[in-house]
Amino acid sequence: MIKEKDLKIIVITGLHYSGVSEAAKIFKSSNYPTIDLKDTNISDIHDECQNLIASGQKTIILAGQLEWQDYKYLAHAFHGSLTVLSVFSPKSLRTKRFLNDLNKNTDSLEQLDYQDLEGKTYCLTIAIAKKAINNDKDLPFLKAEVIEIAKEFNLKIV
Repeated sequence: MIKEKDLKIIVITGLHYSGVSEAAKIFKSSNYPTIDLKDTNISDIHDECQNLIASGQKTIILAGQLEWQDYKYLAHAFHGSLTVLSVFSPKSLRTKRFLNDLNKNTDSLEQLDYQDLEGKTYCLTIAIAKKAINNDKDLPFLKAEVIEIAKEFNLKIV
């Protein structure tokens, strides 16, 4: 059984096109189990975390936008093992990424941002992040930033 003090559940979050998915891929490439929060309900996330813990996993990455009430639920369920890492990017860079995304399902980044601010509580979870990455350059820079943050959690990124 994993002791609570050894368990690390890291929520990587941020606004749309800030680099959350890319940061999660960096952890995943180092074999840390990664759960995509998109279109997943909180009880399924909880159950998947419990299954990973039961299989001996000490570190779990949750990636995406997490509603505030879902954050509170997981924080309570995992007794202080949950840490939020926010990824930030300037609006100009997020817009460039948005315009290059052929799979987008809305006309503007502003629509996505307004949806996040009106009626959603993702921003509250972003606001309480323990650590932040300013993703304002390229992928090698992001990886270097993730490596530095990972060291603070005693995690190794290859």
